Amino acid sequence: MNFDIFRPSICLVSELKASWAGNLVNEITPTKVPVEKYKEKYAIKVTHNLKKNWCAVVLPFYKNWSEIDLTEFSFLNFSVSSINNINFIDVSICDKQEDESTRKRFPRDGFVSNAKINISFNSDPIDEDKINPNEEFKFSIKIEDFEDEDSNFDIVESRFLKFTFAEKTDLMLYDIFLS
Repeated sequence: MNFDIFRPSICLVSELKASWAGNLVNEITPTKVPVEKYKEKYAIKVTHNLKKNWCAVVLPFYKNWSEIDLTEFSFLNFSVSSINNINFIDVSICDKQEDESTRKRFPRDGFVSNAKINISFNSDPIDEDKINPNEEFKFSIKIEDFEDEDSNFDIVESRFLKFTFAEKTDLMLYDIFLS
């Protein structure tokens, strides 16, 4: 069973009303998550506005910000592409009390090593400092990896998903779902 968080087949808005954005470029409402058509999909445009040294995307599991029991799922999945700049992606979940789960970090090095694996049949050498901006990177995180016995986070009463990025991040985030 899949549960879509952000994976629309059609999107008629330029920003998500049920969302929160921190330090992202958005000409309409700076505190809302901007959406753009990207290739044949719709994606969240993550472009840091350079006002602070971080930016964030917060998405509720339900539009009314009510809770969901994530123990019914095994993985959180998402994709990124059109990467013009990235240092890391931190992913976490918050419950109804806004207690935060364990953060899962995906550093830039992980993207480069993933790119090496994906183009290993290509005879051209890879530039260690560059990520192919058109490369699609798919991530799956085990739901159980968000749990921590020492935290107050309650996975049964999860309310929203949080992506945090380093300064100067510029990428597309899409296909966000539970499986």
